[in-house]
Amino acid sequence: MKIDVFDIEGLEIVWDTKIITPENWNHQRKENFSPIRLVDRCIVLADFHPHGNVEYELVIISKMSFGTGHQETTRMIIFSLFDLNCSNKSI
Repeated sequence: MKIDVFDIEGLEIVWDTKIITPENWNHQRKENFSPIRLVDRCIVLADFHPHGNVEYELVIISKMSFGTGHQETTRMIIFSLFDLNCSNKSI
């Protein structure tokens, strides 16, 4: 397909389309979501994973609107929290 709505020399907007078969994306994510173990102190897991035998567990109820904790920023924050005194604090 091609669209000619802008009067700019050399500009051409071209695209194509593809029909995607409906699928249960949350189920797909569940199948491919593995727990993350950070050293032997913390595990990041979903509510459907078995609990780990560690000091800290971060349970994420993962849906299409929230991630799985596999981003590097999640690991960075958790490692930073290891060094902080979080006693008697809440968020």
